[in-house]
Amino acid sequence: MAEFKVDIFGEGSPLVSSFDFDAEAAREAGLSIKVFDDYSEEWAQFVVDNRNNNSDNPIHEFDIVIGPIADDKVGFQIRKYIENEISIDKLIERIMYYGDKSTQYFFGTERSLNYLRKVL
Repeated sequence: MAEFKVDIFGEGSPLVSSFDFDAEAAREAGLSIKVFDDYSEEWAQFVVDNRNNNSDNPIHEFDIVIGPIADDKVGFQIRKYIENEISIDKLIERIMYYGDKSTQYFFGTERSLNYLRKVL
């Protein structure tokens, strides 16, 4: 993905940082964690709602969200759904086809960042 972004923007060098995440410690500390185990209607609607959010305020209260990646490779299909060109079922079907089954982690609060440890 780092190389892909450099290619798109035409500048910079790819850089990947690695972190360990202690999910159990975060849960025990009471952080609000939402996990999407796979592509689903709930996941797709969550992604769409977040992409349509034009405010500085998040649409959810989760400290951490974990689920299938929703990167630029599936953005076109999401846009087709937002513009009512395809149904939610067709969106999920197409994303499952294009998606690479990678997992994405979103750390949305400063408190959540305390559970990341940089890997040297």
